[in-house]
Amino acid sequence: PRDIFRYFEVLYPSEEESEEYQKLLIEKRTLGKGELEAISICRYRRYIFSSIDAAALRFADENGVETLELHSILRSLWESSLQSKEEVKEIIAEIEKKDNTSIKDIDAVFR
Repeated sequence: PRDIFRYFEVLYPSEEESEEYQKLLIEKRTLGKGELEAISICRYRRYIFSSIDAAALRFADENGVETLELHSILRSLWESSLQSKEEVKEIIAEIEKKDNTSIKDIDAVFR
């Protein structure tokens, strides 16, 4: 499972992004720390933000951060043949297990 990290760059917040994150922690306590830190980085660097958390996606969008839903990412993996349907289902199961959550409308990924 950790092999996936070969494909991603680990980002560290700049001083400005850290200050933004601290403000967001006070301002938006209902969102997780990881989402808030990612939103602050995406906002400054003009990156796209993605999350399972609908409230985090909405907050990012309301704050001018471009968002991408998880379903779109999973669908792209399958449609581009980077991952098979079964592999995408395994990714979904792993996300649900590790985040102790349930991804809604999984069938939409494969329509």
